[in-house]
Amino acid sequence: MKSLFPPKDKFAAYLLGLYAASGYKRSNNRWSIFQNDELFLNKIAAELNQRDIEVRVDKKTRDSWQLIVNSKEDVDFLHANGLGSNKSYFAGPVSIEREFFAYFLIGLIDGDGNIDCSSKKPRIRIYSGAKSLITWVVRFANDIGITILLSEQTRKPRESKWAYPLFTARINDSSDIVRLLCLSNKLNGLVLRRKWDKLQEGLKDYQGSRVIKRMIPKPRRIEKITYHCQYCGKEIKRLRRQARDHTPTCSDCFAKRFLVIKTCKVCDSEFATTLHEKLSICPPCREAKKSQIKAEKKAQNMAKWSETCSHCGADLIRKEKNKSKIYLCPEHSKYAYLYTSSSEVP
Repeated sequence: MKSLFPPKDKFAAYLLGLYAASGYKRSNNRWSIFQNDELFLNKIAAELNQRDIEVRVDKKTRDSWQLIVNSKEDVDFLHANGLGSNKSYFAGPVSIEREFFAYFLIGLIDGDGNIDCSSKKPRIRIYSGAKSLITWVVRFANDIGITILLSEQTRKPRESKWAYPLFTARINDSSDIVRLLCLSNKLNGLVLRRKWDKLQEGLKDYQGSRVIKRMIPKPRRIEKITYHCQYCGKEIKRLRRQARDHTPTCSDCFAKRFLVIKTCKVCDSEFATTLHEKLSICPPCREAKKSQIKAEKKAQNMAKWSETCSHCGADLIRKEKNKSKIYLCPEHSKYAYLYTSSSEVP
């Protein structure tokens, strides 16, 4: 008998996410998923039967059904990833490949998620009581480019004396929501259509909004205009923004009319410059002169600290005490509060 986990395709990753949200381990070789949509579970059962996996759909209560899968290998994998008994307390990072994580996230949304299309733009929320699991999901999703925000609140049922934390993961970015919708369509209908069809209908109302338009990058136009040189009449192609502020001139005419060859006063080498730049030194010599000035300023700053301690000859640390400057070496600087002049240093 074949096994589904660890997931090696998008359907298995989706089913693992659905189990992490609304499933539990029945025994050492059986696991099940609860849903209130019998048609949806029958579709999943038909897909698993084609993969030679023993599965059946039973009625749990009046309005809920359960999908029961017999596979000891799958149960061992779930145990190893903290998804066995009491998965709300022990569930943590799941060993899943990066390329299938988005389908795992879609399974979580179908199990414990809510798609809200009543506001100005669609939003997706995932509710979970497993802190380590939902924290890992948020970090993994942010790593692959799906922005998810996490919040925590305390819930206390009316009939219970104990309160428990509830974590909410929110997907507010419309581009990420549309990305998940496109990936859900690749599962060939093996998702909760009532959720994703509602999202599909909700996005029709936002097609004209800035949020949806922002997701589709506009092609960048590089428009070139043909000009003629003002001196020789040669054709020149310039970008519109480049040709807007000056009269077009070809490179040859520019070199003849505006470039001047000068001789450097330092190294006697020739260099080209324009008429409006009054330069007498070539660029390499200018850089060397700047470096020399910089080194001289640094040497002047270091010269202020070139004195040595009269007691031991070490470098001095300057301190001020009672408006009188005291110069002490590192060894005697801790006694600065005792002395008013360097002659008093022991």
